[in-house]
Amino acid sequence: MLALFMLVVLAACGDPTPAPPPPAGPRLVALSPAVAVMLRHLGREHEIVGRHASDLILDVAVPVCGDQHQIDYEALVAARPTHVFTQWGTRDLPERLRTLAAERGWVLHDCRLLTLDDVERETHELDVLLVGNADGSPEGYGAVQRLHAALRPRPELAGAGRVLLLAGVDPPAALGPGSFHHDMLVRLGATPAITTGGVWQELALEDVRRIAPDVIVLILPRSARTLPRGEREAPSLGKEAMARLGSLRALDTSAIRQGRVVLIDDPLAHLPATSLTDVAEQIAEGLARLIP
Repeated sequence: MLALFMLVVLAACGDPTPAPPPPAGPRLVALSPAVAVMLRHLGREHEIVGRHASDLILDVAVPVCGDQHQIDYEALVAARPTHVFTQWGTRDLPERLRTLAAERGWVLHDCRLLTLDDVERETHELDVLLVGNADGSPEGYGAVQRLHAALRPRPELAGAGRVLLLAGVDPPAALGPGSFHHDMLVRLGATPAITTGGVWQELALEDVRRIAPDVIVLILPRSARTLPRGEREAPSLGKEAMARLGSLRALDTSAIRQGRVVLIDDPLAHLPATSLTDVAEQIAEGLARLIP
C-alpha cells in the first residue's frame, strides 16, 4: 500500500502536459516582408507559420509575430518554428530572441538587404540553408537567374535621357546613389539624373527644375491588398502617371511639359527582395516606351 501511495504521489508531481513533439518539417517565421517574398519565390510559402506585422503577401491567417520594433514572443513560441528569419539592420538581435532560439533549437538567420547584390546573395543563402546543400534548389537557382535576366544591360535605354527616380512628390524625394533603385537603373543601362548624394534626398521644387530630368520615374506603391491592374504588373504613362505628380505638375520642365513620366505602383516596389525582378522589367518597359 505504501509503495502504491508513493507511485501516485510521484505521478502527481510530474508534468501533466507532455512536451510537444518536434515539428515534422520546416516551420518558418519571416520577421521581414522582404524575406517572406524571397521564401515564396523559393517555393517555401506553405512552410511559413509566422509573419511580420507589415507583411505584404502572406495569408492574413498566418499569425503576426512582431515587427522591427517589438517581437511578440508569445506568438513566436506558439508558432513552434524551426527557423526564424529577420532583417534587423545594423542592430544586434534581441538577447531574448537569441536565448529562446538556443533553448528551443531554432535556427536564426538575419538577412542584410540593402543592395541588389545583397538580394542575390541572401536568396541563395536562404535556399542553401533550407535545402541543406551548397548547390541549393532549382527554385533558388531560377529565382536568382530571373533577377539577373531582368537586370541585363539594355544600352538602348540611354536614349530615354536623364532619369530622375522619385519615391515621393510632396515634397519630392529622390532615390540616389546607394539605393537599390538607383543601382537597378544603372545596371539596366539607363542614365540617372542624380549621380551624387545620399540614398534618400528630399528636394525642393527648385531642385527638380535645376536637375531638369528628361524623364521622371515615380515609384509610388499602391496598397498591397489591391488587385493588379492587369494580368501582370506594368508601368503607367500618360494621364495616369501625370496625375500622381502633385505639386510637381506646376514645374516648367521638359519631362513634365512632354508628359515623360512613368508610374511604378507595384505594391512590392520598395522591397529589397526577388520581387525586384518585376520592378526592373517595369522600369525598363516604361523607359523604352519613351525613347523617341
